[in-house]
Amino acid sequence: MISIRVPRALRTDRPVYINQDPFSGTYRRNGEGDYRCTSDEIEAMLRDAAIQTHDMQVCSGLSLDALDAETIARCRACGNSAEDADDPAFLRRTGAAACAEDGQLRPTAAGILLFGRMETIRSHFPEYRLAYTGASAGKRRFDNNILEFYFSVCREIDALPAAADPDVKRGIGEAFANCLINADYYAPGGISVVSAPAHISF
Repeated sequence: MISIRVPRALRTDRPVYINQDPFSGTYRRNGEGDYRCTSDEIEAMLRDAAIQTHDMQVCSGLSLDALDAETIARCRACGNSAEDADDPAFLRRTGAAACAEDGQLRPTAAGILLFGRMETIRSHFPEYRLAYTGASAGKRRFDNNILEFYFSVCREIDALPAAADPDVKRGIGEAFANCLINADYYAPGGISVVSAPAHISF
């Protein structure tokens, strides 16, 4: 018996493809076999392969005024930001802002997603979409940044019967946060959260 172990390619090495064209020679294995990756999947791999990922890029044409002060204050109130003397220090420590080539502190793409106003988010991420569907409220679109969406949906999750168990509530919250953090906001489709009394899906 011969066993061949193929290690998972590093983020910076993807996509791995055959022949000369990644858009026609990139395949991915699922539970049933190999299938050719779509152009959206390949473009996402190419973006992620950069040493400096897209969410780290500095938006050189924007000032910190592009970020919503109320969202920043709400976020700082939820965590331990006492070590930060002011909002700029907090934004820089969390990667939401960085020094641009002109020496000025400016938002990063991650900062725009987390704290930005909708007009700024849409100008950088045209495919940005957030929606929540609840058993009683129906489907609602959220025209807001990621953190405001997170806070709003967490309030809905708290009302679910399953959230009465602290461990379940914490697990759902962590899974939801991971969904938002790891999503590709350049790709079409957006984020859709669907909750019911017995389950929740992202």
